[in-house]
Amino acid sequence: MAEPFFRIEPEGFRFSYPEGDILISNTSLDRLGRSLVDIIAPGGGFLAEDLVNLKADSDRWKLSQQAALRDGVEAVEWADRLLVSYKHLEQAVPQVFGPKSIVNSSLYSGDGDGLWFSMGGRAEPEAQTYIVQGRIPEKYPTLLYGDGGNFKSFVALYHCICIAAGLPCLGAEVEQGPTAYLDYELDSEETLRRAYRLSRGLGLSRPPEDLYYNRGLQPLPVILDSLAEHQRESGFRLLVVDSLGPAAGDDPESARAVIPLFQALRGLSTAHLLVDHQSKAQTGDKYEGKTPFGSVYKFNLSRSVFQARKVADDAANHRSGLLLRHTKHNFGPKEPDQALWVCWDRDAIRFEQASEGDREGFEVVLSTEELVVEALADGSFLTNEQLAEATDKAIGTIGNTLRGLQRQGRVEVARKEGKRNVYRLAVVGVPDVTRTTKAKPSA
Repeated sequence: MAEPFFRIEPEGFRFSYPEGDILISNTSLDRLGRSLVDIIAPGGGFLAEDLVNLKADSDRWKLSQQAALRDGVEAVEWADRLLVSYKHLEQAVPQVFGPKSIVNSSLYSGDGDGLWFSMGGRAEPEAQTYIVQGRIPEKYPTLLYGDGGNFKSFVALYHCICIAAGLPCLGAEVEQGPTAYLDYELDSEETLRRAYRLSRGLGLSRPPEDLYYNRGLQPLPVILDSLAEHQRESGFRLLVVDSLGPAAGDDPESARAVIPLFQALRGLSTAHLLVDHQSKAQTGDKYEGKTPFGSVYKFNLSRSVFQARKVADDAANHRSGLLLRHTKHNFGPKEPDQALWVCWDRDAIRFEQASEGDREGFEVVLSTEELVVEALADGSFLTNEQLAEATDKAIGTIGNTLRGLQRQGRVEVARKEGKRNVYRLAVVGVPDVTRTTKAKPSA
């Protein structure tokens, strides 16, 4: 076999043979021999493309068979050329990335795992770019978390629609492009139903063609290859993972499951919006102090983080209050809290910015929650009326606040005094008397 012509390009390492070229990506190459590899026909058409381990016979053979189906070259010959290319690369990598040759090299532009380069030998990159200005950075994970029933999935799907359609998203400009929604929570029918209603709320007749859906049935690291293939085909700019727990596999509380998931996402050159639940409230906890459920690495490895909190239901106007708090941003200042109305029209769902007066009303509701929690924090057992007196709030306001705190699992009924409920802070392992089955009388 003739020796290949080898050259380094911005896209990677190209090996040219009479039958075609083999291009090994420099951005995904690691020391174990794994990389995105293209087999290219002499005329420039792609014969095969996949993420493979070049050291593995089975991986080289699989890629060779793909190429053989599209040209007249035998699969065994492409397999030999793949092996020769990798052997050449093993020798070339130390020369290209060694301390003597890299300082003045402008040929290599990737950040392959374990490959060192001189920072002084590179030009200054442009400013960090965003898929949603100031909120969702490109190429990095953004986390959206909160209790169940706080509209996280609606918010995530709304972002997908806005970006695919090129429409401003909750007041922020977007970079238009295809989006992908990986759904571990619901199914295609319910998510499609939501997508149509959200699209109509934006003035669209149907969801954008460039919004793609798939149902997550296996942990994300297991399906990374198919995700990477779909990204190459569709060019999606944002991937939503809803939600992070099932995407991480059997043990979402463990760093052993969470860290590989984030590492897998780094292989996709796109923005990620990860939806997650938050830890269960403990006695005296404030909602805004709660963190994502499980491993701290969910928060630590995300570059931008938002917490969603449902504030109140305005049944008369068919809408619900929602606060989005920007709790972390690695690349700049955090955005101000967003006070929103989720408007439930007959055949559409809309997000509207709340007025200043409504925003103040949201804060009143939240402050009332904290006043109730503080009144119960010393172990007190109080009725609705006693809480109203202790907080200087109307009985009706206290009643609404208690129902919200019960939904959050922060407050529960300790006992009954006549027809009145007596409330306490939720205690793990102690039953709520309203949910306790009455004992049957002895025979």
